[in-house]
Amino acid sequence: MLVAPDWSVLDSLARRDLPPILWEVGNQSLAAHWLDHAVQQGCKQVTLYCPDRPAAVRAALEGGAYWSVELSLLPVSPPLGLVAEMMDRMPACDPGDASPMDGASLVRWWLALNLAWLAKRDPERVHLDTQREPQGWLGPRVTLAPGIKLVPPYWIGAGTLIESGCTIGPGALVGPGCVLSSDVHLQHALVAGGTFVGAHLDVHNKLLLGATLLDPMSGGRADLTDDFIAAAMQQQPQSTPMRERAWALLLWLPAQLLALGAGAAISREVLLPGGGTLRLSTGSRGSLLARRARWLGAVVAGRLRLVGILPRSEIAPQVPEETRTLLAHTPPGVFSLADLHGSHTPEEPDELAHALYQAALPQNDRLVRRSLLKLCLTHPAP
Repeated sequence: MLVAPDWSVLDSLARRDLPPILWEVGNQSLAAHWLDHAVQQGCKQVTLYCPDRPAAVRAALEGGAYWSVELSLLPVSPPLGLVAEMMDRMPACDPGDASPMDGASLVRWWLALNLAWLAKRDPERVHLDTQREPQGWLGPRVTLAPGIKLVPPYWIGAGTLIESGCTIGPGALVGPGCVLSSDVHLQHALVAGGTFVGAHLDVHNKLLLGATLLDPMSGGRADLTDDFIAAAMQQQPQSTPMRERAWALLLWLPAQLLALGAGAAISREVLLPGGGTLRLSTGSRGSLLARRARWLGAVVAGRLRLVGILPRSEIAPQVPEETRTLLAHTPPGVFSLADLHGSHTPEEPDELAHALYQAALPQNDRLVRRSLLKLCLTHPAP
């Protein structure tokens, strides 16, 4: 019996889309560590009480058949008096002194969890990483330039590139697929996977999640806007197919000509899968092709789909969690199923239903593609 703590209301500093049991602890999520532990203990069945975003947990764990356990996930709090393991720590470790009480202490809990994992890694149970020295670990395909100082304990995830002059450790964890420019210093720090770290950046007692820097001691958060300081390098879950890029190129010139009469452009930041954003400018008059002419460049660059759900700046908080998760992981596009039904902005009442239908059944994209010419010439009602 396992119980996932419901700390969603505390996540005011990190502001992650995932519940804490899916946050990375070293090379995998906390939940995965617990399932590994269950296998090592010879368990055949695991019941997980998970009141915090159960859809996201189910999606993350349903591919773990290799755990050889039968997992039952119950999206409710456990009954009173149930004897179960609370997943607020690493398996086989003593509970912490206190549970998190706010956003800063929740991030401190996360950093402490990673440092505890690093300190207790067992070489006999590590199969992919290489132990360079006691408590010093390198993942596969890690590239280290000359002149790097590594101070254990540290862990550097697979496929990471570190340039010269960097000091890593003590107590540093660098997730997979990162790039650290020259003269970066990490101490008692966590760098999330897929992060670019610019030259001469010192990260001490902090966490760097893409372009977001968290200070768990002061409760400070900085969303960095300059890519040369730090940035997320995560690819979108679904890249733009080359055929869509080719169609965008064909439409680009006529779209730009039509855009001359599209009126004043309205610019806004929209959400992308993986946590990124994109600024799009939309005209106020003419056909959809004329109004969205400026979007086509993002399709050619691979940042936007030609066909997808309509881009949105936010997902309303009253939307159910499973719906939010689905929308957050569905690539947006220039033309959508909602456009076919007369809903041309996410603010229109019926657009959400069409977006969910398209996100849940990707075969609807074919219907949109077959109607592409019609959509290009569609004039939204005033």
